[in-house]
Amino acid sequence: MSKIKSLMFITLIFVCLVPSVAQTEGKKRKNLLSNVKSNNVAKVGKNIITQAELDKTYNEMKSMEAVYGKELSKKEILEMMIDDYLLKDRVKEETLILDENQFNQELNMMKYQYAQMKTQADSNYKYSDEDFKRYVETDGKMTYAAFEDKIKQKVLGQQFITKMATPKLQALDRKTFESSKDFPVEIPGANGVLSKYNSLREIYEENEQSFLVPTQIVLKHIYFRTIDAEGVQMKADDKAAVKERAKDCYSRLKKGEDFDKLCLIYSDDGATKEEYTDQTSGETHRGYIGPFPLSGQYAKITREKYGDTIFEVFNQLKAGQFSDICESQYGFHVFYAIEKKEKTILSFEESKSTIVQQLKNYEMQKINQETYVELMKDLRKKADIKYYMKEYEDSEK
Repeated sequence: MSKIKSLMFITLIFVCLVPSVAQTEGKKRKNLLSNVKSNNVAKVGKNIITQAELDKTYNEMKSMEAVYGKELSKKEILEMMIDDYLLKDRVKEETLILDENQFNQELNMMKYQYAQMKTQADSNYKYSDEDFKRYVETDGKMTYAAFEDKIKQKVLGQQFITKMATPKLQALDRKTFESSKDFPVEIPGANGVLSKYNSLREIYEENEQSFLVPTQIVLKHIYFRTIDAEGVQMKADDKAAVKERAKDCYSRLKKGEDFDKLCLIYSDDGATKEEYTDQTSGETHRGYIGPFPLSGQYAKITREKYGDTIFEVFNQLKAGQFSDICESQYGFHVFYAIEKKEKTILSFEESKSTIVQQLKNYEMQKINQETYVELMKDLRKKADIKYYMKEYEDSEK
């Protein structure tokens, strides 16, 4: 099972905990077992995994490889299903409140992976949440609510691992990497090969290009929505009425009225129209949507989000200027450039905090991985696990 154990942490971090299709309860479960007893693959405590359930989960994972980000064999997926049961049963013993931010991060990462897959196949593809939901339900063969529930189960599992690792994580948080006793450290490069370093400066000097900051623009906007909650565009007459509102707002801006006050009055972006305070400058803004890269590998994210025309508007805008009315796939916008930063390479002193944080992030992953692997070893030792088919049997058990 050495290969399977190496996949344990990958399973937790990069894939939703495998869809637990074997959750039928009561009479339905008893009837199912009586009908497919000879087709059982494994037993985990009181939970039975059948060949039909394994096949269904395997097909779901296979059809959604682009979202899950990993190709797995049927035997590997069975081990994931077993671990899923063990971890969920253990997590149920804890009182955990779902971290909504972590949940949203996981969901957005899967959406991004899907958008990347579609863009590679069609450079003109425009992402929408509705398209993603359709993909989950059609290719993944599950409801979107069930898909979100799998992510929630994954996040709760991650929260539990973090809770178990708390003492080691607290010790890591106190490390400064200023002392020689904190070195050497090994960091994986882009190709996955580990490189050894003996100081923060050595890391900086051998990876200087990693500290290049692309040209970026810091923006706020007043947004006029032309899509409904499902991402469907309004009818032409309704859209024309929205544009008239945008024109009215724009004319008031041209007359010198305050951008933030008009944002509060007009903007349909409820998440950003409330005041935001920049922690660096101390300035407050309404409609703040943050920095957007205009050069380098991440510039394409800005271009994909708003389209080529608006991307060029961003390039032309100068700090303190607002744009004309712009139309994106989401509606109409008037953008305001809070700041424009040209491409530069950060100095060692400017980069130190980033390097330290990256080192901590890498060590945190190692701690979580080790904690997860040890937990699963312990749970498996205590668990009543039985394999009914030789081809799936755990060779190390």
